[in-house]
Amino acid sequence: MKHIRGLVLSLLLIAIFSILIPAEAVASSKSSTTANDYSDIKGSWYEKLVSAYGYTEIFSNGDGFFHPDQAITRMEFARLLHKALGININYFAATDIKEYYNDVASSTAGANQLYDLVTCGIIDTKTSFRPTETLKRDEMIHFIMNAFYYVAGNDYAFTQMYHMFEDDTDIRSEYSADSQRAYALGLVNGKGNNYLFPADASTRAEAVTIAGRLAELKQKLKSEVTIKASSSQANGELNLTLTLLNNTNKSITINHSNGQIFDFVFFDKTGKELYRWSQDRMFTMMVVSTKIAPGEEKVFSDSVDAKAYASIKGKIATIKAYLVGTSSDFTINHDGYYLTERLKTE
Repeated sequence: MKHIRGLVLSLLLIAIFSILIPAEAVASSKSSTTANDYSDIKGSWYEKLVSAYGYTEIFSNGDGFFHPDQAITRMEFARLLHKALGININYFAATDIKEYYNDVASSTAGANQLYDLVTCGIIDTKTSFRPTETLKRDEMIHFIMNAFYYVAGNDYAFTQMYHMFEDDTDIRSEYSADSQRAYALGLVNGKGNNYLFPADASTRAEAVTIAGRLAELKQKLKSEVTIKASSSQANGELNLTLTLLNNTNKSITINHSNGQIFDFVFFDKTGKELYRWSQDRMFTMMVVSTKIAPGEEKVFSDSVDAKAYASIKGKIATIKAYLVGTSSDFTINHDGYYLTERLKTE
């Protein structure tokens, strides 16, 4: 079984990722992380990842202990995942977690982070969140896989696996595929004689370990092409910018089926589309390509005129930028990129 799993994972990673951050870069990144020096994690199987991702502002009560076997609460996990993945979204209007959940107050620690995770589609429970309840292992894995798709995109195929754990049949049907994929990626391992215990509450040690593995996988699988979207206001107009920086040592090519290279879409608080930059614009029907040399930065920008911007300004909650095209040199997230820089005013 272990041999099959290793083969599946190796083939998966070779097939879907062509550009990896060098190991030296990953090691350097990790070494700069401030360690969380808990006295009850020394020599444990989770020491390394808890030292890096067991954030004291979430887990410490001042006694110097991590309490690894304590069940993690749902809000603790949301805060953990948000920070470990470095999620940051710029909103154009004030947010209120009550828009999503009736049992979380905006003043609750982690409410803003939870709002981000729901916006991203990582946390997808409805109506109530139950922030102080413990988090079952199969639902934790579901959230982890939602997060994987958010950071890595949705264009990945996984080999079907028909047996992973001795208690596969105990996994809720809606979470079975997530468990298979998390296992194939090496994010989740069995306990004891290869049991998942999906209905059990996840411990702090288990939750920090799986979140830490995902954060490190994100770094390893992330192409060295950075994509950033930003905006600014001037003279009543809204200026929009999509920036690509090629940090690799080779040229990259993006193929476009027509003259459209990028797009920006505006959403209200309910996720309804308010405005699309490309709407009613004309683009050449010729196939074109964008080439970016090693170390080169490519900037695409345009603006929404004052009249159009004024008509939707008070309704905008978020904006996503889209890189329109395909590339075999790096992964394009076709779900778009949230504007992460704060809105600059005149």
